Amino acid sequence: MRKVAASIFHDPRSVAVFGASENPDKIGGRPIHHMKTHGFGGSIFPINPNRTTVQGLAAYSSLSDAPSIPDVAVVAVAGAGAVDAVRDCARLGVAGCVVLSSGFAETHDSAGAAMQNEMVRIAHESGMRLVGPNAQGLANIATGAILSFSTMFIEAPTGDGSVAVVSQSGGMSAVAYGLLRERGVGVRYMHGTGNDSDVNVFEMISAVLDDPGIRVVLMYAEGVSDAAAFEVAARKAAVRGIPIVALVGGLSENGARAVQSHTGSLASAGVVVDAFLERLGVRRVSSMTELIESVDLYISGATVSEDELAIISSSGAMCVLASDYASEHGLGLSEFSAHTETALTRALPHFATAKNPVDITGALLTNSGLLQQVFDCFGEDDSSIGAYLFSLPVAGRGYDIEGFASTTAEFIARLDRPLAVVTPQGEVAKIFRSAGVPVFGDEAHAIRALAGYIAHKKSMTTVARSDTLDLRRPVDLHRASTLNEADSLAVLAHRGDVVEHLLVKDEAEAAEAFARFDGRPVVLKGCTSSVTHKTEYGLVALGSTTPEAVADAASRILQAMVENDFAVDGLLIEPMLESEFEVMVGSHRDPTLGSVVVVGAGGKYIEALPDFKVLLPPFERVDVIRAIESLRLAPLLHGTRGDAAVDITSWVDLAMAVGDLMISEDSVVESLDANPVLLVRDGTRMRAVIADAVVIVRDREAST
Repeated sequence: MRKVAASIFHDPRSVAVFGASENPDKIGGRPIHHMKTHGFGGSIFPINPNRTTVQGLAAYSSLSDAPSIPDVAVVAVAGAGAVDAVRDCARLGVAGCVVLSSGFAETHDSAGAAMQNEMVRIAHESGMRLVGPNAQGLANIATGAILSFSTMFIEAPTGDGSVAVVSQSGGMSAVAYGLLRERGVGVRYMHGTGNDSDVNVFEMISAVLDDPGIRVVLMYAEGVSDAAAFEVAARKAAVRGIPIVALVGGLSENGARAVQSHTGSLASAGVVVDAFLERLGVRRVSSMTELIESVDLYISGATVSEDELAIISSSGAMCVLASDYASEHGLGLSEFSAHTETALTRALPHFATAKNPVDITGALLTNSGLLQQVFDCFGEDDSSIGAYLFSLPVAGRGYDIEGFASTTAEFIARLDRPLAVVTPQGEVAKIFRSAGVPVFGDEAHAIRALAGYIAHKKSMTTVARSDTLDLRRPVDLHRASTLNEADSLAVLAHRGDVVEHLLVKDEAEAAEAFARFDGRPVVLKGCTSSVTHKTEYGLVALGSTTPEAVADAASRILQAMVENDFAVDGLLIEPMLESEFEVMVGSHRDPTLGSVVVVGAGGKYIEALPDFKVLLPPFERVDVIRAIESLRLAPLLHGTRGDAAVDITSWVDLAMAVGDLMISEDSVVESLDANPVLLVRDGTRMRAVIADAVVIVRDREAST
């Protein structure tokens, strides 16, 4: 059965409400009240067997009694009654159903989960779309189709606009909506999708992106439960040039427990989600404040070019603070062109400075045209300026605020560059906002927003050109096997350089093998699939330099394996290598986001002092290089205190090979850990030598 598009909920011709209430403060009364109040132009069919009218509308005992089959139904009845309502909707051909009722899978009660599963089964068999259950509901302000019980539409007057708020949590969507309305920002969509049993938060994002009036999407989700749907939405947004700003919860261990008690979703590791969002050009923020603070910039849609900033203020102190914040957020201060400096020198008082940052002093009070004169000094030859900040810490009586706002808006339109105004005075901020100018309460938030906006707009340009991610999920660990180190090295020998090694079975063979290494110090390790961290069990001996020492170490290691009841697959003997650095390459299949590759600093302290970057295959060499350059280790690779720079080519080659291995259709590798990988100078070139490895593979039955 073909599924109906989720956009059916945005502009229905008619809506039925199960559990319709005369009281507009009841869950079953709110959607009717909201639609009547906010101009819904379609028909509303209250379904209530105990009433003939509801809120002035004719009511019906059942959906079959309604004068026509509605496009959409809202269900506000509890338990099995909700399942019956969904069944009636599916039987009669309703296209979409929003279930506001709670008490289903989110409770972790088996009976509730069973009822939710039954609703989903009914919907899928008929092709009807289901939002919820446990949903606050959906709202399209433009059409008045407010299929929601949110109180926010009473507390905060509606105002249509170009912002869509799409949230798994109804409460979070309402908070974002309320804060935006306080700022005077118009919001078209406010969606709270609940348990995401059928239509989920990511599919609803795709639906709002079909609206040409949307300029930015704000999203809240608890983990990434449907990576494929999110990827589709993000690529659609990138093609249309619509930014998605995301607040994602449930990524910490504590957050994951809260998620399970809320919606039943599974949390993904924060670093993997970050890599996923970065790859898709979605900006992740850390708080509700950060989620909404850049909205005015996104609505303006100003073009981004460079990462350098021009600061203009009527206060020298604000110039200093803004410069510090810019440095913290990676924004440089642009050097003005000679033409601009000359023009500024002529426009400004003799005691002001024409360099960046520009302190125009308190002369704004006596010369209302000064701001216009300063803005006129900037033109197309200042191409290095990527964004502007105008700080006006004190204004009021005597200041031409309306004129300043108009001048600033005209300047933004002329140069098409992001600009943020800073003023802590609410009434002054309102005047700038009414002119369409992005406004912030202090320099710290303004520069954080500018930096985030610039980085986000740049990242979006590469998304549409990148390959589709490999989102295959891992097999059950009970159907996978850990290879011993010898077999793990054999797997990687086809992908990169592995350390020279011999597998022996006992002390005598170990002592005999020592001669193969020309007297060099050797490492001896127990070869077993029973344990991956060998050092703590006494299964590693370093620096043996004689056959006798090798035999003695072999005896101790074999005894330790037997005492710990480990599988004894033999002993590995290999030469000790001098390396410039110990690094690592790892990979695994994430439960929700598929194949993951990690590059970073290596060695035994990797867990205590993690320094790594996550990549999602398929990726390009430039992505690996960029990842390595972002490590804390990176400055050391360039050479310090006379040390030669380290060539990372072979390290990049290994990461690329591991990425290819993970996405290969015939690969059975589920997890791979090459650590340490030794960066060894070999004449004029640098080799990345895999000194230790652990590989987990799917069992034969799991691969068929």
